[in-house]
Amino acid sequence: MATPQASPEPYKGRTVEPPTTINPSTMFDTPNSSPPQTPTRQTARLQELVLAFTPNKSGHELGELRAEAEAMLDTQSSYIDNLQHRLVDAEDEHADPVRRARRGRNHRTNGLELDTDGPSGRELEDRARSQGRKYAMLYSPFLSIGNASDYDNFFMTPRDPNFDPTDRFSADAGDEHNLRQGQLLEIEEMMSEEVLVDYMTSKWFPLAFTDGMDEQIRNSRTRIRHAALPSILTDLTFEDCDGTYVSVTPAHLATPDDRKHIFGGRIGLKAGTTNQYRIWNIPIFHLNEPDAGDYENLKVDWDTVFRHPILPMVFVAFIRGPSAPARALIGDFSMPRGSCMQRLHNIISVKPGTIALCAVWVIFLFSEDETFERVGGVTGINYYERFNEYLDKISNGLILRQRWARDLLAYWNQFVFGTSNTGLGAGDLAVRAQDRDEIADATASMMDMPVVSDDEDMLF
Repeated sequence: MATPQASPEPYKGRTVEPPTTINPSTMFDTPNSSPPQTPTRQTARLQELVLAFTPNKSGHELGELRAEAEAMLDTQSSYIDNLQHRLVDAEDEHADPVRRARRGRNHRTNGLELDTDGPSGRELEDRARSQGRKYAMLYSPFLSIGNASDYDNFFMTPRDPNFDPTDRFSADAGDEHNLRQGQLLEIEEMMSEEVLVDYMTSKWFPLAFTDGMDEQIRNSRTRIRHAALPSILTDLTFEDCDGTYVSVTPAHLATPDDRKHIFGGRIGLKAGTTNQYRIWNIPIFHLNEPDAGDYENLKVDWDTVFRHPILPMVFVAFIRGPSAPARALIGDFSMPRGSCMQRLHNIISVKPGTIALCAVWVIFLFSEDETFERVGGVTGINYYERFNEYLDKISNGLILRQRWARDLLAYWNQFVFGTSNTGLGAGDLAVRAQDRDEIADATASMMDMPVVSDDEDMLF
């Protein structure tokens, strides 16, 4: 099976080369941003690092300096993203009193009676937001809430004791009962080590959890469209009108018109149409991406679909920072020294939902749409339905033990983490439910085992 290191031409128009060396004079430059205003101590250290890049340093010393600089820059980027999101939230809530009252941060648990020995209300809210971010990044960017956007009712949905996780996508279109049951079970499993499971039906929980999801979606959009874009585009090319291949740069994605003109066909725009997009026959999903002239003849290839390296590179940007995708392309799986989502959430493998959500993020990245939402405001692409469609096929492939699906997870884990361990895959929830039954049976039989008498107890 192909791996990032083993394939000299992982997909058409791309070659594997090391990421560009840091240039001290431009190391603070990022698209559409000014030099980061960071805390004084970190700024001073970055200035020291700039001065330390001198020709008399050994290769090892320069490598160490570079690693520290990249780690600090990743941390600074996350810091700035967080400040920007807080500013947007504050401005939005200031302009909307209703939203301010409903969505105000850190006041979800007011009046909640808590165990004095347990976490505080503020800690519970922070944990719920953190789990919301993890869910949006690893499992799904959307909840099955229908058209009413009723997050409260989603979490208050009664659990169906007869629900089979393998039936998650089996209902007719428009019936979200199974979708909800599947997601609720997925969230419970994700938080199985958290006390939060006991609070899922509390009034404050849906707001805090979806706060975290919204934060992650905004952060993800900003990261792939700006901070991480140069790294994600490493060595990606497109075929110009004269037949030559041109390296893709962030400038080629600067405007909606640019993205549509250059990349419309690659994300499935049908020839001769302005807003009709294919769902499966999408060139940029496939490892062996065809020439532009063959887009119209493309049929989904199950052995190569979702293996275009740009999909896992987007995920790497989410979990390891803006500069990490280019490093992953050459087999560098190391985490930055600073804070990152992979370390924070102990992410060690991908989920089937990870692949599906990165697929829709890649479509968004090259689309005309400016904001990531359930239905694209410009293209009309239904990202929510596409996500469910992609996850349905991957999950069913794993349930049916089809080789393409198992190899797909192995490919992604090899690309992102350097290991082909697939874990439990789409059968995770079903297998864990079986494990719980087995543990319950073992516990019951253990409790029926004979006990020693008082006289025998004296011998121990």
